[in-house]
Amino acid sequence: EAMAGQQQPEAYLAELLLWSALVGYSWSLYRRLQGIISRRARDRQDSATARAEQRAKAEFLARISHEIRTPMNGMLGMIDLTLDTRLTDEQHRNLSMVRSSALSLLTVLNDILDFSKIEVGKLDIEWIPFDIRGLMTDILSGFVVTANQKGLQLNHTVVSDVPEVVVSDPGRIRQILINLIGNAIKFTEAGKVEVTVALAND
Repeated sequence: EAMAGQQQPEAYLAELLLWSALVGYSWSLYRRLQGIISRRARDRQDSATARAEQRAKAEFLARISHEIRTPMNGMLGMIDLTLDTRLTDEQHRNLSMVRSSALSLLTVLNDILDFSKIEVGKLDIEWIPFDIRGLMTDILSGFVVTANQKGLQLNHTVVSDVPEVVVSDPGRIRQILINLIGNAIKFTEAGKVEVTVALAND
């Protein structure tokens, strides 16, 4: 069976017939080995079908994600333009929350797309510089309303020795924090939710 897995089923079956004739293998042994070859062939076919299904699903999710991303990016562009105009403090705060919520929705789309990429082994990680404090403020602003509705305090702290700019994947960090903070608010009945950013000990 181990030898059968190293060759194409048809080639191995022809070789098996030849060896059967040369060394006088019994018919029952030949039939058993023939069954192994047939099973190997089915396994290869099933594996190829599964890979094709995974590719098709990944391509479908990528198309859907693109179709949703395009109008969402347009909305974010208009929000950013409006934020640069003269607004009252309340209008600016409310519109900033809308922007943060739109970014959260894009993060959900990225989550769905990432699951499909993981299945086909194509998940990529970016390494780019970004402002960690700005990212934290932006993420937390999207949860203010939800936390207030539950009567929860929502705080965050970035320890002073954390650099202004760090190098990592801000998109992945956003995804992780949105999931963690969202669950923390969901399962906290009273009190507060606090996020702290600090340097890890060596």
